[in-house]
Amino acid sequence: MKNESAAAHTHRIVDGLTSLPDVTPIQIGAGQVLVYAGHYPQGVYIVLSGSVGLHDPERDPESRPWRRLDASAGPVVIPALEELDAPATLLARVDVPVRLLFIPRSLAQSAVVRALLDGGPLPQCSLQKNPTRTNRTTRPA
Repeated sequence: MKNESAAAHTHRIVDGLTSLPDVTPIQIGAGQVLVYAGHYPQGVYIVLSGSVGLHDPERDPESRPWRRLDASAGPVVIPALEELDAPATLLARVDVPVRLLFIPRSLAQSAVVRALLDGGPLPQCSLQKNPTRTNRTTRPA
């Protein structure tokens, strides 16, 4: 795996996730909400294409996103795995139609999924306005 390119490694992780039971590929149109602020995430979304805006509910939620997550450079994980047991403080809304994998909470908390995602090449993006981990979403767009 040392000589494996980052793109090949990412592809291998996505293939591994896709093969798990209960992982669902989904296409969602612009304007649909993935996670509401104040709600617990129902699972993890691996955004494969398109973009998702993170909106601060203290500002106008219809305004420009606080941060935009674009999968054009590669898949993005929403939310960070450690945030599954915390209510989101940001609203996650699809900006540009997305293609994603949905991993239900029970499976996302499994050792198999954690082994594939923790420390891997897929960035895990926080749904917290003030995340506790420094390698997660820390600044507005």
